[in-house]
Amino acid sequence: MSEETVNADITIQEYFEQKLPQMFAQFVQEKPPTDLEDQEFRVNFDVDGTIYGAIVRNGSQLEIVPGGTENSHMSNKISEGDWRDTVTGKVTVPSPLFAYNTRKQLDKIKNIKGLFKLRLSHDDGVTFHSATTFNGVTTPEASLVTKVSDYANLVSGKLKAPMAMMTGKVKIEGSLPFIMLLGTLNP
Repeated sequence: MSEETVNADITIQEYFEQKLPQMFAQFVQEKPPTDLEDQEFRVNFDVDGTIYGAIVRNGSQLEIVPGGTENSHMSNKISEGDWRDTVTGKVTVPSPLFAYNTRKQLDKIKNIKGLFKLRLSHDDGVTFHSATTFNGVTTPEASLVTKVSDYANLVSGKLKAPMAMMTGKVKIEGSLPFIMLLGTLNP
């Protein structure tokens, strides 16, 4: 399943309480989880101070928690405008709820600590920003800086990270080992 986009006028509450659970149910139906019995994955989303948590149990049961969840494995902070760009498909940033549905991937997430920042430039010069904290720890820290279109190609696999870095399409600021560790999360 490719992540479904939503209408530009959706509210944050409608997205997290209605649309996201629908999309997650469809995802689980199309791509059932592997070996996640008795496992829990917790993610927080902070959209300009409006916080929603998501708890995934057994890889297939989603609980949305207004106000967030304690001890999240990932916490993402983003402006409403940039969040809206992701949910409407203007910027391709995969949701962790649709990316990590195997035990191997979840075990990796539970052991990563650090802060990952994403800075993507649009053709008009406006920059998209997001920051993801893993397991409540903000060090090491690293930023990935590139164009929106190049990031979409990285995510889709059309552009390989080593080539992108060698050609200058992607710049890394901060901890290179941390970025390399994050690269192992991709299935």
